[in-house]
Amino acid sequence: MKEKWLEYYKEFPNIYLIAMCFDPRCKLESLPDYLSVYYEQGLKIHYDVDMCCARVKKLLYDLYDEYLRVYGLSLNIDVPQTQNVSRPSSSSGFISLGYNLLSKKTKKLRGSSSSSSTTYSELESYLSTSFEFIEDTEVKKFDILHWWNENERYFPILVMIAKNIISTPVSTVAVEQ
Repeated sequence: MKEKWLEYYKEFPNIYLIAMCFDPRCKLESLPDYLSVYYEQGLKIHYDVDMCCARVKKLLYDLYDEYLRVYGLSLNIDVPQTQNVSRPSSSSGFISLGYNLLSKKTKKLRGSSSSSSTTYSELESYLSTSFEFIEDTEVKKFDILHWWNENERYFPILVMIAKNIISTPVSTVAVEQ
């Protein structure tokens, strides 16, 4: 059964990993932890997490460049120091590993840095901005698209990317038995 699973799900599609970066509870900094949990604890196989994260970071910046070229929005963006968003509660099973990791990561304050005047200032501001998370009893209360709509004035190009990436339906292949 593990062989069938690995046949279909050993490699995450890049679009899923990029979508994870558009979750303000995770962003790029949590990606290595989630991949380590999936591969090393879940599948118990060695995986080059650093190489995967470098690939995703490059894709994220390339995607941002393309949207910037096509839509050409102004880069004068006022980024807030903190935002309140909901955090999922613990559940059981393999998914709870992810939520527990998410909980631990969101308790750490992310250092916010001043944005430079490079073409990546909006993306870098998003990736480095601290977001304050509040307790919530239901996992489904956090609406990621709503969060992006509320923060459109701070991240106009990223909102366009996030809406296109996150709203894309996920299709899966049934694992053969």
